[in-house]
Amino acid sequence: MSTILFVTIDAGGNVPPALAIARELEARGHRVVFLAHAGQKGVVEGAGFGFTAFAETRAWDHSKPSSAVRTISDYAYAASSRRMTHDFLTAARTVKADLAVVDCMLPGIVAAARTVGLPCAVLFHSFYAFWNGPWANGPVGRLAQLRGANARKAWAGADLEIVASDPLLDPASGAATPRRVWTGVAETATPHGIRTDDVDAEARKRILVSLSTLWLPGQVEVYRNILAALGDLPVDAIVTTAGQAAPDDLNAPPNVTVVGYVDHAEILPTVDLVISHGGHSTTMRAAISGIPVLVIPMHPLIDQPLIGAAVQKTGLGLTLGKKSTSDEIGEALTTILGTRSYGLAAAQAAQRHRAAGGAAAAADVLVSLLASRAATRS
Repeated sequence: MSTILFVTIDAGGNVPPALAIARELEARGHRVVFLAHAGQKGVVEGAGFGFTAFAETRAWDHSKPSSAVRTISDYAYAASSRRMTHDFLTAARTVKADLAVVDCMLPGIVAAARTVGLPCAVLFHSFYAFWNGPWANGPVGRLAQLRGANARKAWAGADLEIVASDPLLDPASGAATPRRVWTGVAETATPHGIRTDDVDAEARKRILVSLSTLWLPGQVEVYRNILAALGDLPVDAIVTTAGQAAPDDLNAPPNVTVVGYVDHAEILPTVDLVISHGGHSTTMRAAISGIPVLVIPMHPLIDQPLIGAAVQKTGLGLTLGKKSTSDEIGEALTTILGTRSYGLAAAQAAQRHRAAGGAAAAADVLVSLLASRAATRS
Protein backbone atom coordinates (compact mmCIF):
# COMPACT_ATOMS: atom_id res chain seq x y z
CA MET A 1 0.00 0.00 0.00
CA SER A 2 1.23 3.48 -0.92
CA THR A 3 0.33 6.82 0.62
CA ILE A 4 -0.80 9.35 -1.98
CA LEU A 5 -1.05 13.03 -1.11
CA PHE A 6 -3.53 15.05 -3.19
CA VAL A 7 -2.93 18.80 -3.11
CA THR A 8 -5.76 21.06 -4.19
CA ILE A 9 -7.48 24.37 -3.52
CA ASP A 10 -11.07 25.53 -3.18
CA ALA A 11 -11.83 26.52 -6.78
CA GLY A 12 -15.11 24.77 -7.51
CA GLY A 13 -14.93 22.34 -10.40
CA ASN A 14 -11.33 21.31 -9.75
CA VAL A 15 -12.34 19.25 -6.72
CA PRO A 16 -14.72 16.54 -8.09
CA PRO A 17 -12.11 15.01 -10.45
CA ALA A 18 -9.57 14.80 -7.64
CA LEU A 19 -12.09 13.08 -5.38
CA ALA A 20 -13.12 10.67 -8.14
CA ILE A 21 -9.52 9.62 -8.79
CA ALA A 22 -8.84 9.37 -5.05
CA ARG A 23 -11.79 6.97 -4.68
CA GLU A 24 -10.34 4.73 -7.38
CA LEU A 25 -6.96 4.67 -5.66
CA GLU A 26 -8.47 3.94 -2.26
CA ALA A 27 -10.49 1.09 -3.76
CA ARG A 28 -7.19 -0.44 -4.88
CA GLY A 29 -5.84 -0.41 -1.35
CA HIS A 30 -3.90 2.85 -1.29
CA ARG A 31 -4.06 5.41 1.48
CA VAL A 32 -5.18 8.85 0.30
CA VAL A 33 -4.70 12.13 2.16
CA PHE A 34 -5.65 15.63 0.99
CA LEU A 35 -3.86 18.92 1.62
CA ALA A 36 -6.31 21.73 0.84
CA HIS A 37 -7.94 24.93 2.04
CA ALA A 38 -9.51 24.69 5.50
CA GLY A 39 -12.98 25.24 4.04
CA GLN A 40 -12.69 21.96 2.13
CA LYS A 41 -12.38 19.83 5.24
CA GLY A 42 -16.04 18.78 5.29
CA VAL A 43 -16.11 17.75 1.63
CA VAL A 44 -12.86 15.77 1.83
CA GLU A 45 -13.56 14.04 5.12
CA GLY A 46 -17.14 13.43 4.03
CA ALA A 47 -15.70 11.51 1.09
CA GLY A 48 -13.73 9.39 3.54
CA PHE A 49 -10.21 10.76 3.09
CA GLY A 50 -7.62 12.10 5.50
CA PHE A 51 -7.33 15.87 5.54
CA THR A 52 -4.72 18.47 6.35
CA ALA A 53 -5.34 22.19 5.92
CA PHE A 54 -2.91 24.73 4.53
CA ALA A 55 -1.67 26.75 7.47
CA GLU A 56 -1.45 29.93 5.39
CA THR A 57 -3.87 32.56 6.63
CA ARG A 58 -4.80 34.48 3.48
CA ALA A 59 -8.60 34.71 3.25
CA TRP A 60 -10.08 32.52 0.51
CA ASP A 61 -13.77 32.42 -0.33
CA HIS A 62 -14.56 32.84 -4.00
CA SER A 63 -18.20 32.03 -3.48
CA LYS A 64 -18.54 35.70 -2.48
CA PRO A 65 -18.30 38.77 -4.77
CA SER A 66 -14.74 39.91 -5.38
CA SER A 67 -12.92 42.31 -7.66
CA ALA A 68 -11.03 40.98 -10.67
CA VAL A 69 -7.78 42.30 -9.19
CA ARG A 70 -8.35 40.47 -5.90
CA THR A 71 -9.31 37.22 -7.64
CA ILE A 72 -6.25 37.26 -9.90
CA SER A 73 -4.05 38.10 -6.91
CA ASP A 74 -5.48 35.20 -4.89
CA TYR A 75 -4.88 32.62 -7.60
CA ALA A 76 -1.41 33.94 -8.39
CA TYR A 77 -0.61 33.76 -4.68
CA ALA A 78 -1.74 30.13 -4.51
CA ALA A 79 0.33 29.31 -7.60
CA SER A 80 3.52 30.71 -6.11
CA SER A 81 3.13 30.88 -2.32
CA ARG A 82 6.22 29.85 -0.37
CA ARG A 83 4.13 29.36 2.74
CA MET A 84 1.82 26.93 0.94
CA THR A 85 4.90 25.15 -0.44
CA HIS A 86 6.25 24.86 3.08
CA ASP A 87 2.91 23.39 4.20
CA PHE A 88 3.14 20.87 1.36
CA LEU A 89 6.65 19.74 2.25
CA THR A 90 5.64 19.40 5.91
CA ALA A 91 2.53 17.40 5.03
CA ALA A 92 4.46 15.14 2.65
CA ARG A 93 6.94 14.30 5.41
CA THR A 94 4.26 13.88 8.07
CA VAL A 95 2.10 11.44 6.10
CA LYS A 96 5.17 9.78 4.53
CA ALA A 97 3.82 10.32 1.03
CA ASP A 98 4.98 8.03 -1.76
CA LEU A 99 3.37 10.18 -4.46
CA ALA A 100 1.91 13.67 -4.77
CA VAL A 101 -0.99 14.46 -7.10
CA VAL A 102 -1.00 18.24 -7.40
CA ASP A 103 -3.57 20.57 -8.94
CA CYS A 104 -2.14 22.23 -12.05
CA MET A 105 -2.95 25.65 -10.54
CA LEU A 106 -0.18 25.07 -7.96
CA PRO A 107 3.05 25.04 -10.02
CA GLY A 108 5.13 26.19 -7.06
CA ILE A 109 4.19 23.02 -5.20
CA VAL A 110 4.79 20.87 -8.30
CA ALA A 111 8.32 22.26 -8.51
CA ALA A 112 8.88 21.70 -4.77
CA ALA A 113 8.06 18.00 -5.08
CA ARG A 114 10.92 17.60 -7.52
CA THR A 115 13.39 19.30 -5.18
CA VAL A 116 12.80 16.62 -2.52
CA GLY A 117 12.62 13.71 -4.95
CA LEU A 118 8.94 12.99 -4.35
CA PRO A 119 7.19 11.48 -7.39
CA CYS A 120 4.63 13.98 -8.64
CA ALA A 121 1.71 13.93 -11.03
CA VAL A 122 -0.01 17.14 -12.16
CA LEU A 123 -3.80 17.00 -12.45
CA PHE A 124 -5.31 19.12 -15.24
CA HIS A 125 -9.05 19.20 -14.54
CA SER A 126 -10.06 21.02 -17.72
CA PHE A 127 -8.77 21.34 -21.29
CA TYR A 128 -4.99 21.32 -21.52
CA ALA A 129 -5.47 23.89 -24.29
CA PHE A 130 -6.70 26.29 -21.63
CA TRP A 131 -3.99 25.69 -19.02
CA ASN A 132 -1.10 25.74 -21.48
CA GLY A 133 -2.56 28.71 -23.36
CA PRO A 134 -4.83 31.38 -21.80
CA TRP A 135 -4.03 30.45 -18.20
CA ALA A 136 -0.24 30.24 -18.50
CA ASN A 137 -0.15 33.31 -20.76
CA GLY A 138 -2.77 35.23 -18.80
CA PRO A 139 -2.60 37.41 -15.70
CA VAL A 140 -2.48 34.55 -13.17
CA GLY A 141 0.22 32.59 -14.97
CA ARG A 142 2.35 35.63 -15.70
CA LEU A 143 2.05 37.06 -12.19
CA ALA A 144 2.94 33.67 -10.71
CA GLN A 145 5.97 33.52 -12.97
CA LEU A 146 7.09 36.94 -11.75
CA ARG A 147 6.82 35.52 -8.23
CA GLY A 148 9.09 32.62 -9.17
CA ALA A 149 6.61 29.92 -10.22
CA ASN A 150 6.87 29.14 -13.93
CA ALA A 151 3.89 26.88 -14.63
CA ARG A 152 5.08 25.34 -17.88
CA LYS A 153 8.53 24.64 -16.48
CA ALA A 154 7.07 23.10 -13.32
CA TRP A 155 4.64 20.90 -15.24
CA ALA A 156 7.42 19.73 -17.56
CA GLY A 157 9.46 18.67 -14.53
CA ALA A 158 6.70 16.46 -13.11
CA ASP A 159 6.76 12.70 -13.58
CA LEU A 160 3.29 12.65 -15.09
CA GLU A 161 0.65 15.03 -16.45
CA ILE A 162 -2.93 13.76 -16.24
CA VAL A 163 -5.47 15.62 -18.37
CA ALA A 164 -8.87 14.57 -17.04
CA SER A 165 -10.85 15.61 -20.08
CA ASP A 166 -12.32 14.29 -23.32
CA PRO A 167 -9.54 14.32 -25.96
CA LEU A 168 -12.11 14.75 -28.71
CA LEU A 169 -13.14 18.07 -27.21
CA ASP A 170 -9.75 19.35 -26.01
CA PRO A 171 -8.00 21.18 -28.90
CA ALA A 172 -4.59 20.32 -27.38
CA SER A 173 -5.04 16.54 -27.23
CA GLY A 174 -2.66 16.10 -30.15
CA ALA A 175 0.12 17.03 -27.72
CA ALA A 176 -0.22 13.73 -25.83
CA THR A 177 3.05 12.01 -24.85
CA PRO A 178 3.90 8.99 -22.68
CA ARG A 179 3.99 11.33 -19.65
CA ARG A 180 1.09 13.61 -20.71
CA VAL A 181 -1.98 11.43 -20.78
CA TRP A 182 -5.62 12.18 -21.56
CA THR A 183 -7.60 9.80 -19.34
CA GLY A 184 -11.09 11.00 -20.20
CA VAL A 185 -13.37 12.96 -17.92
CA ALA A 186 -12.83 12.07 -14.25
CA GLU A 187 -16.37 12.68 -13.11
CA THR A 188 -19.11 10.35 -11.98
CA ALA A 189 -21.46 9.81 -14.90
CA THR A 190 -25.16 9.37 -14.29
CA PRO A 191 -26.61 7.08 -16.98
CA HIS A 192 -29.38 8.75 -18.91
CA GLY A 193 -31.70 7.18 -21.41
CA ILE A 194 -31.06 8.89 -24.74
CA ARG A 195 -33.84 8.63 -27.28
CA THR A 196 -32.67 7.57 -30.71
CA ASP A 197 -36.05 7.90 -32.41
CA ASP A 198 -37.41 11.14 -33.79
CA VAL A 199 -37.70 13.73 -31.02
CA ASP A 200 -41.22 14.86 -30.27
CA ALA A 201 -40.98 18.64 -30.16
CA GLU A 202 -44.31 18.83 -28.31
CA ALA A 203 -43.30 16.52 -25.46
CA ARG A 204 -42.68 18.29 -22.16
CA LYS A 205 -38.98 18.28 -21.32
CA ARG A 206 -37.06 18.87 -18.09
CA ILE A 207 -34.07 21.21 -17.83
CA LEU A 208 -31.34 21.73 -15.23
CA VAL A 209 -29.76 25.19 -14.89
CA SER A 210 -26.44 25.69 -13.08
CA LEU A 211 -24.14 28.72 -13.41
CA SER A 212 -21.23 27.84 -11.06
CA THR A 213 -20.75 27.46 -7.33
CA LEU A 214 -18.30 30.39 -7.48
CA TRP A 215 -19.34 34.00 -7.77
CA LEU A 216 -18.97 35.42 -11.27
CA PRO A 217 -20.03 38.90 -12.37
CA GLY A 218 -23.41 39.13 -14.07
CA GLN A 219 -24.75 35.79 -12.86
CA VAL A 220 -28.03 37.13 -11.48
CA GLU A 221 -28.96 38.90 -14.70
CA VAL A 222 -28.20 35.78 -16.73
CA TYR A 223 -30.34 33.71 -14.36
CA ARG A 224 -33.20 36.15 -14.88
CA ASN A 225 -32.95 35.97 -18.66
CA ILE A 226 -32.86 32.16 -18.54
CA LEU A 227 -35.92 32.04 -16.29
CA ALA A 228 -37.80 34.43 -18.57
CA ALA A 229 -37.02 32.14 -21.50
CA LEU A 230 -38.08 29.03 -19.61
CA GLY A 231 -41.38 30.64 -18.61
CA ASP A 232 -42.37 30.87 -22.27
CA LEU A 233 -41.58 27.23 -23.10
CA PRO A 234 -43.53 23.99 -22.51
CA VAL A 235 -40.82 22.64 -20.18
CA ASP A 236 -40.18 22.12 -16.48
CA ALA A 237 -36.91 23.28 -14.99
CA ILE A 238 -34.89 23.23 -11.79
CA VAL A 239 -32.40 26.03 -11.19
CA THR A 240 -29.54 25.47 -8.71
CA THR A 241 -28.01 28.79 -7.67
CA ALA A 242 -25.41 27.55 -5.13
CA GLY A 243 -26.20 30.64 -3.10
CA GLN A 244 -25.27 33.03 -5.90
CA ALA A 245 -28.86 34.26 -6.24
CA ALA A 246 -31.76 34.22 -3.81
CA PRO A 247 -34.91 32.50 -5.14
CA ASP A 248 -37.02 35.55 -4.26
CA ASP A 249 -34.78 37.76 -6.43
CA LEU A 250 -35.33 35.71 -9.58
CA ASN A 251 -39.12 35.85 -9.95
CA ALA A 252 -39.35 32.27 -11.17
CA PRO A 253 -42.28 31.34 -13.43
CA PRO A 254 -44.61 28.50 -12.33
CA ASN A 255 -42.77 25.85 -14.37
CA VAL A 256 -39.40 26.59 -12.71
CA THR A 257 -38.17 25.53 -9.26
CA VAL A 258 -35.27 27.51 -7.79
CA VAL A 259 -33.10 25.91 -5.11
CA GLY A 260 -29.71 26.55 -3.54
CA TYR A 261 -27.61 23.39 -3.27
CA VAL A 262 -28.71 20.08 -4.75
CA ASP A 263 -26.52 17.17 -5.77
CA HIS A 264 -26.70 17.11 -9.55
CA ALA A 265 -26.38 13.33 -9.44
CA GLU A 266 -29.96 13.29 -8.15
CA ILE A 267 -31.21 15.47 -11.00
CA LEU A 268 -29.27 14.46 -14.10
CA PRO A 269 -31.09 11.15 -14.68
CA THR A 270 -34.35 13.09 -14.98
CA VAL A 271 -33.38 15.93 -17.34
CA ASP A 272 -33.20 16.32 -21.11
CA LEU A 273 -30.90 19.36 -21.26
CA VAL A 274 -28.47 21.26 -19.03
CA ILE A 275 -27.89 25.02 -19.16
CA SER A 276 -24.35 25.64 -17.92
CA HIS A 277 -21.83 28.45 -17.58
CA GLY A 278 -19.28 26.29 -19.39
CA GLY A 279 -17.44 25.12 -16.31
CA HIS A 280 -15.65 21.90 -17.16
CA SER A 281 -17.09 19.86 -14.31
CA THR A 282 -20.75 20.78 -14.86
CA THR A 283 -20.61 20.69 -18.65
CA MET A 284 -18.68 17.44 -18.95
CA ARG A 285 -20.76 15.74 -16.28
CA ALA A 286 -23.84 16.45 -18.38
CA ALA A 287 -22.17 15.31 -21.59
CA ILE A 288 -20.85 12.02 -20.19
CA SER A 289 -24.32 11.37 -18.80
CA GLY A 290 -25.64 11.65 -22.35
CA ILE A 291 -27.32 15.05 -21.97
CA PRO A 292 -26.89 17.93 -24.45
CA VAL A 293 -25.89 21.36 -23.16
CA LEU A 294 -26.55 25.05 -23.72
CA VAL A 295 -23.44 26.94 -22.62
CA ILE A 296 -23.52 30.59 -21.57
CA PRO A 297 -19.96 31.51 -20.51
CA MET A 298 -19.79 33.85 -17.54
CA HIS A 299 -16.17 35.01 -17.76
CA PRO A 300 -13.79 35.51 -20.73
CA LEU A 301 -10.59 34.75 -18.78
CA ILE A 302 -11.61 31.29 -17.57
CA ASP A 303 -11.95 28.07 -19.59
CA GLN A 304 -15.67 28.62 -20.20
CA PRO A 305 -15.50 30.19 -23.71
CA LEU A 306 -13.13 27.43 -24.89
CA ILE A 307 -15.46 24.74 -23.54
CA GLY A 308 -18.48 26.43 -25.07
CA ALA A 309 -16.77 26.52 -28.46
CA ALA A 310 -15.94 22.81 -28.21
CA VAL A 311 -19.53 21.96 -27.24
CA GLN A 312 -20.86 23.74 -30.30
CA LYS A 313 -18.18 22.43 -32.67
CA THR A 314 -18.77 18.80 -31.70
CA GLY A 315 -22.56 19.07 -31.77
CA LEU A 316 -23.09 18.54 -28.03
CA GLY A 317 -25.17 21.69 -27.86
CA LEU A 318 -25.06 25.41 -28.52
CA THR A 319 -23.23 28.37 -26.99
CA LEU A 320 -24.59 31.87 -26.44
CA GLY A 321 -23.07 35.10 -25.20
CA LYS A 322 -23.57 36.33 -21.67
CA LYS A 323 -25.72 39.23 -22.85
CA SER A 324 -28.11 37.04 -24.87
CA THR A 325 -31.77 37.99 -24.50
CA SER A 326 -34.46 35.68 -23.18
CA ASP A 327 -35.78 35.31 -26.72
CA GLU A 328 -32.36 34.17 -27.96
CA ILE A 329 -32.03 31.74 -25.07
CA GLY A 330 -35.52 30.37 -25.73
CA GLU A 331 -34.73 29.88 -29.41
CA ALA A 332 -31.53 27.99 -28.59
CA LEU A 333 -33.34 25.75 -26.12
CA THR A 334 -36.05 24.98 -28.65
CA THR A 335 -33.42 24.13 -31.26
CA ILE A 336 -31.50 21.74 -29.00
CA LEU A 337 -34.60 19.99 -27.67
CA GLY A 338 -36.10 19.66 -31.12
CA THR A 339 -33.02 18.42 -32.97
CA ARG A 340 -32.14 14.74 -32.74
CA SER A 341 -28.42 15.20 -33.48
CA TYR A 342 -27.66 16.90 -30.15
CA GLY A 343 -28.92 13.96 -28.13
CA LEU A 344 -26.99 11.56 -30.34
CA ALA A 345 -23.77 13.55 -29.92
CA ALA A 346 -24.26 13.46 -26.15
CA ALA A 347 -24.86 9.70 -26.28
CA GLN A 348 -21.57 9.34 -28.15
CA ALA A 349 -19.82 11.41 -25.46
CA ALA A 350 -21.19 9.02 -22.84
CA GLN A 351 -19.88 6.06 -24.85
CA ARG A 352 -16.43 7.68 -25.11
CA HIS A 353 -16.44 8.21 -21.37
CA ARG A 354 -17.18 4.57 -20.66
CA ALA A 355 -14.46 3.46 -23.07
CA ALA A 356 -11.82 5.91 -21.78
CA GLY A 357 -12.20 5.03 -18.12
CA GLY A 358 -11.87 8.54 -16.68
CA ALA A 359 -10.99 8.29 -13.00
CA ALA A 360 -10.13 4.58 -13.33
CA ALA A 361 -7.74 5.33 -16.19
CA ALA A 362 -6.12 8.08 -14.14
CA ALA A 363 -5.68 5.67 -11.24
CA ASP A 364 -4.11 3.16 -13.64
CA VAL A 365 -1.37 5.56 -14.74
CA LEU A 366 -0.72 6.70 -11.17
CA VAL A 367 -0.32 3.12 -9.99
CA SER A 368 2.01 2.47 -12.92
CA LEU A 369 4.09 5.48 -11.91
CA LEU A 370 4.37 4.14 -8.36
CA ALA A 371 5.38 0.73 -9.67
CA SER A 372 8.02 2.16 -11.98
CA ARG A 373 9.54 4.26 -9.20
CA ALA A 374 9.57 1.25 -6.89
CA ALA A 375 11.29 -0.82 -9.57
CA THR A 376 13.91 1.90 -10.03
CA ARG A 377 14.69 1.94 -6.31
CA SER A 378 15.00 -1.84 -6.05
